[in-house]
Amino acid sequence: MDENIVRDWLREQQDCIETMAQQQVVAFQAQFKALRAELQSSIGQLQGRPGGYGNQGLLLPRCMRLDVLKFTEEDSERWLFAITEYFSLLNTPVDQRLRIVGFNLEGAVTEWFRWMSRNGLITDWERFKESVQNRFGPSKYEDPQGALSKLLQLGTVEEYQREFEKLMNRVTDIPKSLLISFYISGLKLHLQRKLLVAKPTTLGDAFLLARVTEARLDDQASSMSVTTTD
Repeated sequence: MDENIVRDWLREQQDCIETMAQQQVVAFQAQFKALRAELQSSIGQLQGRPGGYGNQGLLLPRCMRLDVLKFTEEDSERWLFAITEYFSLLNTPVDQRLRIVGFNLEGAVTEWFRWMSRNGLITDWERFKESVQNRFGPSKYEDPQGALSKLLQLGTVEEYQREFEKLMNRVTDIPKSLLISFYISGLKLHLQRKLLVAKPTTLGDAFLLARVTEARLDDQASSMSVTTTD
């Protein structure tokens, strides 16, 4: 075969390969641009959500639904703690929090928030939390530790424990042994005696022992009532 013919054939093959390579590069670049546009669109949608914050937001499974808590002026400390944890979990930007909360107020709180906002008294999230505490929080003259030490069981152990925990969450730096003492001293006398003998070492043990003892005594009383009737 003539050498020139071979050289021309090789040149044609090389040109063909280069053309195919360029076409593949162009196709790849087009696919890359399309993927980047789709990714940017997804990020934009996430940023528009209450819980989305670019690539820093927490992406929760779709089956897991977290609703914004409603505030009805009751137990403001508990609500502030819960809503702060909610925003922290979803990494909600600080400048969006007031707008989200504004749609989740009920009753007198709605009118209060509207008036405060219109008069420029609530301008950011920190000022809002401070205002909620001042308006709906417990009085600064209250003594939750004193109230805790004087709390008495008037109904069931469950009801007493609920009130005890509500006051307990408002005090700090109290030794666990003192909390146990407060709890036991507020129980009804027959339950006090049982727990003083058992000497629980943790508050959780004291809660459990009081409920179990109450249930056992109730069962005994029911059995005696049935026996007497028979």
